[in-house]
Amino acid sequence: MKRTFYLYLALVLLLVAPATLVQTSAQLGPGSHPETDQCTTPTTTVVVGTATSGLKFNVSEVKVPKNACVKITFQNVQSVNHDFVVDAVNGLTGFQIPGNNGSKYLGVTNSINIKTPDKDFKTEFYCSIIGHRAGGMYGTFIVGNPSSGSFVPGFEILTTLFAISAIGTLVYFKRK
Repeated sequence: MKRTFYLYLALVLLLVAPATLVQTSAQLGPGSHPETDQCTTPTTTVVVGTATSGLKFNVSEVKVPKNACVKITFQNVQSVNHDFVVDAVNGLTGFQIPGNNGSKYLGVTNSINIKTPDKDFKTEFYCSIIGHRAGGMYGTFIVGNPSSGSFVPGFEILTTLFAISAIGTLVYFKRK
């Protein structure tokens, strides 16, 4: 009886908890990141937009210099809501650029000035609107000139580790 309970518990955790982790990390939504400028005199400008259709950005990677003030402009060329988000990681302050102006989406352009850290690394940018990141609306955000192995993982690694531990628990109790 006790063994069956633990088997069901592990199965529930295996199925439910990773989805919860992905939902909370990938779908932060508007207002979850600062939308104010982090510096005042940008030396570099980067323009990112949505693709003309589908859940895609118009670029798969955004490269910015390290230790610089960078202006990032996001252009929404679709009639649905999108945003551009990079989470705080490796000394970079996370930010979110909305792709709407109230209830208007099509043709909206917003910008933010960010201060990049003095480190070389890669992380991910994405759209935080529910379902968009899972639908493929993400890319690589590159600071400086990182080596190929310097990707900074987000919650995906935690989800994978959690799944492996849940499977291990299932195997352990199945053998008893």
